[in-house]
Amino acid sequence: MNPIIFYSRIRLSWGFSVRLPGVSAAQPALSLPPPTTIIGAFANPILEALRVPKEIGGKSRALYPVFDCIVGASKAASFGLVRGVEGSVGIAVMKEITRIIGAPYKTGEEVRKIRKARFGTSEFFAEDLGRMLPVQALGVAYAPAALADIAWVADPHELAKCLKLSDVSELYKTLGSIATWGVSRLGSKEGIVSVLEGHHGDPEVIRIGSIFRTRMYVPVDCVEPKDEAVSEVTLWDLEYNWRRYYIAYIASSSLVYPPDPISYRLVNERCEAFKVPGLDDVVVVGMR
Repeated sequence: MNPIIFYSRIRLSWGFSVRLPGVSAAQPALSLPPPTTIIGAFANPILEALRVPKEIGGKSRALYPVFDCIVGASKAASFGLVRGVEGSVGIAVMKEITRIIGAPYKTGEEVRKIRKARFGTSEFFAEDLGRMLPVQALGVAYAPAALADIAWVADPHELAKCLKLSDVSELYKTLGSIATWGVSRLGSKEGIVSVLEGHHGDPEVIRIGSIFRTRMYVPVDCVEPKDEAVSEVTLWDLEYNWRRYYIAYIASSSLVYPPDPISYRLVNERCEAFKVPGLDDVVVVGMR
């Protein structure tokens, strides 16, 4: 059976937040949602509809083992901004100054001072409050009312096993519509989005050596760009390893412009490319 593709055109509310793992409390954010975040956007409504238990534990790289299984069944996922008829909105990464709950992470002398803090005193407001609720800069990617395309390609048989479906055809029926039309957020739960278009089914497979056009980011190792208007960004891939991706037009770790489609040639036999039927500028590329 061919892979299955899920596609949604979404409108962001204010933007999204996908923060870098393993960094300090400052938590800088990515300028583009990585493939695992795209998969999560589609998988969440499926898991809610099936009421799959989100159990924490095991040796999963993700928070929930079931999501780790879903990522393992995936072939590719990507994101691309869309130029709207009434104007275009890009992405700008900023750091918001806010207070975070820091008391549980304090140690040693800091803990002793917090325990001795007396509410209402001048010392409490001048020093102790700052220890318990320190000010930090949290990264967010602003893109108010931006249009974007997201797409995910998976092995239907492996995905059905992860979801414990008795019949793989369920993915091509109501469950597929739930995935594409049920996307409600991108990244953290505050990254609310609305779906304008949805499609699921068989993708068009692009052969090695073929030239295609896309607005989606694609792995640098897979393609040869035929246009000069490309930038590179670094995101984590389906294996949670850092990988470089081409993105059309101008993109960086802090700014992304809505792109025109860019032409690429698929050159790596370890890579696969899939097109959403009827959309010549939405091609998703992944590595095997």
